[in-house]
Amino acid sequence: MEMEDIYANSGFTADNRRNSDSSGHSYEDMRVNEDDIEMRKTIINKSNSGTVNAEKVDKTSLSHTADPQYRGLCTADRRCFMLTVVCLGLLCGVLLAAITVLWVKFTTERDKLLTSYNTLSEAKNHLELSYISVMNERDELQRKLSSAGSG
Repeated sequence: MEMEDIYANSGFTADNRRNSDSSGHSYEDMRVNEDDIEMRKTIINKSNSGTVNAEKVDKTSLSHTADPQYRGLCTADRRCFMLTVVCLGLLCGVLLAAITVLWVKFTTERDKLLTSYNTLSEAKNHLELSYISVMNERDELQRKLSSAGSG
């Protein structure tokens, strides 16, 4: 049994090296072009009969057709894309504004708390000094009382 050369038009040799074809075209390129031509013929035939289902048609091939009926699909996709981009941009702007407002509010609240803390610390220090002074005065009065009672 002879082995057929099934990879003759693939552009690769038997040892998996690229066949340097001077024309630059391969079997796959021709097949894609044939499919594209068939798709266009089908679209044109269906558009004449009015039975095209726009969801089933490849939108990239429609952008290249000459039929103005199908150019709107690309425009509609672009509008949808632009609307999405604008909405995401606005969402980012709102998010940035909200973060900025919350940061300012946080900073203001933090400054108020620091001021309150400093005021309370000063009051605590003043009370500690007053306590020490009152304790010293009490000790002095107890010494005077005990020296007057014993003498």
